Amino acid sequence: MFAHYRPLFFIFIALLMGIYFGYVFYYISNTLCFITLILCFAVMSLVSVSLISHNDKILSKIYAIRRPLICLTTCFILGCMTFVGMYRTYTYEYDFDEDTEYYVVGSVKTNYSYTNTEEGEESLRFLIKDAVVMVDDTKVRLNKNIYLKVTVSDFGENSDLYQLSVNDDIVFGGKFVKTPVFGNNYLYEYAYKNNFEYSVYLDEGDIVLYNKDPVGLDAVRERIHDTLYNYMSPKYASLAYSVLIGDRTGLDDEIENNLKATGVAHIIAVSGLHVGFVVTLMALVLKLCRIKRGYLKFLITSIVLVFYCLLCGMTPSVTRATIMAICLLSAKAFQKQSDSLSSVSLAGLIILCFHPLYVFDVSFQLSFSAVFSIILLVPLFSLCYKKFKKNKIVYGVFDTVNLSLSAQIGTMPYIMKTFHYVSTFSLLVNIIVVPFFGIVYMLLFVLTLLTILLPFVGYTLIVPELCFRLIDLLTGWIASIPYATLSVNTLLPLELFVWAFALFLVSDKCILNKHTKRMFASSIIYLSILLLILCLVL
Repeated sequence: MFAHYRPLFFIFIALLMGIYFGYVFYYISNTLCFITLILCFAVMSLVSVSLISHNDKILSKIYAIRRPLICLTTCFILGCMTFVGMYRTYTYEYDFDEDTEYYVVGSVKTNYSYTNTEEGEESLRFLIKDAVVMVDDTKVRLNKNIYLKVTVSDFGENSDLYQLSVNDDIVFGGKFVKTPVFGNNYLYEYAYKNNFEYSVYLDEGDIVLYNKDPVGLDAVRERIHDTLYNYMSPKYASLAYSVLIGDRTGLDDEIENNLKATGVAHIIAVSGLHVGFVVTLMALVLKLCRIKRGYLKFLITSIVLVFYCLLCGMTPSVTRATIMAICLLSAKAFQKQSDSLSSVSLAGLIILCFHPLYVFDVSFQLSFSAVFSIILLVPLFSLCYKKFKKNKIVYGVFDTVNLSLSAQIGTMPYIMKTFHYVSTFSLLVNIIVVPFFGIVYMLLFVLTLLTILLPFVGYTLIVPELCFRLIDLLTGWIASIPYATLSVNTLLPLELFVWAFALFLVSDKCILNKHTKRMFASSIIYLSILLLILCLVL
């Protein structure tokens, strides 16, 4: 084989590709999918023949790798069948008449997202859970959520919905609009991720709210939310809450746009960066508490990470980072050799087993493409500056650049495909902001926790707020520079797969000889430059 066989990695890729080709079958090309399945059948047939007569020169090679071939082909077909099964069996939980107005009682599931369009229309968007719908004289209880969009006027402290919070009881009447996961010509992954299949559009006056204290994790989130908003200005409290919990519903639009334009929006999506900081904090705390036993440190840190993952809503990025961290910590605790590629693959497999359609979610794609790229490219780029290893400061700077560059190489095609732009100063801003953000995040984490326990400490939250102001000023200034972002056309999914495969080929995980790797590397560089030029021009 051209690579050391890592079962989890190849199984994850095979399952992912299978799910994608199930999508291809229904939404893009039946022919392409049929050809792929025929190839799978041909591979399985060759393996079967090789089992009988493996003395033949060609068949003996197939016989030698029969188990990986059978396993990967099976996982690929399983992925296809998973998507096909979900598509074929998809039905509405309850088939509401879109022309009839229904009376609904439920609870608020998420904080609202406020939008003010250029036309001056103000609206709030949030999800409703545990909804009970009156259909004639019958109560229909829904297990899925309802997506609510409410048009408001003069939204502010005097608005009835201004104090809306998670777990509040809500009563409204409106018409249900179908928003299926599997549409006729599209797959709506946002509806799948948020578990809803109906949307309701209302005016502010159509809603009655009843305040109710949140419970469980909602209560913890609400306490953090209130703590930040009590001691910080609303603009930066929303940023701090996004950074800690990953909930961007209340985030200021200007801040979010500046972060996206400068390529550092990942600091508000709880991921490996944040989980890494939590692990670092836990290591410091356990050291201060003089806990030295490896298994005990692993157990305590794992419990904290799982709780933090649940608190952040178990998004693909934080789930992936949590599973990876636990795998690496367990290897260290029990003195076993760890493998990053296998750890991230295990995380991907667990997520896809529970949520197969996360393959099409942008946060899943960006999270996994970033970490795979870091694992594959960091060792390769580190060879360029290994002579500076004795100078810790210079080597640390190169390491930061290496990490940021590797992540951006991996995620750039997915950003181009999804958001249709490239950030010109992304690498520079990441080099400046990420190390600084690490200090700010840990400070914010500790001070928020202390403020919840000891409210008089709350005034110290002015320190992270000032730091966030600096980040906001820097990103706002850079975003205002001409050509800070360059618009590009979308990329085809096939180009993304080729890009990912090419990164794997040039990495140290591939065992091709150096000459072949250099040939691939130079080809990728020229192809990437050409592709970028075409996307900018066309």
